Amino acid sequence: MLKLVAKFKQLKSCDRYLLIAAFMLLGAVRLGLWLMPFRLLFRFLMQISSPNVSNKTPNTDSHKLDSSPLSALEGSPKTMHQSYRVARIIWSINMASRCLPGNTKCLARALATQVLMNWHRYVSELHIGVNKTPEGTFRAHAWIEYQGRVIVGNLQDLTQFTPLLAYRGSEQ
Repeated sequence: MLKLVAKFKQLKSCDRYLLIAAFMLLGAVRLGLWLMPFRLLFRFLMQISSPNVSNKTPNTDSHKLDSSPLSALEGSPKTMHQSYRVARIIWSINMASRCLPGNTKCLARALATQVLMNWHRYVSELHIGVNKTPEGTFRAHAWIEYQGRVIVGNLQDLTQFTPLLAYRGSEQ
C-alpha cells in the first residue's frame, strides 16, 4: 500500500487529479449500476457530463508529449496533444479499475470513460451490443470509440455484437 501511495505522489498534479476523478467516477458508476435502473443512471451521467456543466478539469497543456496507445492518431501538434490527453484518460480508467475491489465490468468502464471524455470535451461514442453464443448464452459488451478507433473495451471481433445503443458524446 505504501508503494502505491509513493507512486501516486510522484505523479504530476494533473494526473493525480485525473486518477482521483476516474477512481471516484468508476466507483460511483459501479454503485449506480447496482442500485439504479440503467436508463436513469445513463441519463444522469450524460447530464453531469454535458458541456453545460461547469468543468473543473486541470489544464494539461504543460505536459510533454509522450508515446501513447493512440499513436496512430498523432500528426499535427494539436492532434498529438489530444492523443496524449485521451491516452491519459484511458490510463486513469485502467488504473482506477485495477485499484477498485472486485471486478470492474466493461459497462462501468465505458460509462466512466464517456463521462471523462465529455468533461475534457472529446467527442467519443459509447457502444453497447449483445449476442448469443452457439451454446445459447446471452452476452453483452460495452466499448468506447474515439476518432473511429476502439479505445476502451476492445475485443477480437466486436462485429459479433448486435448494437443496442450507440451514444455520441457532445463537444464544447
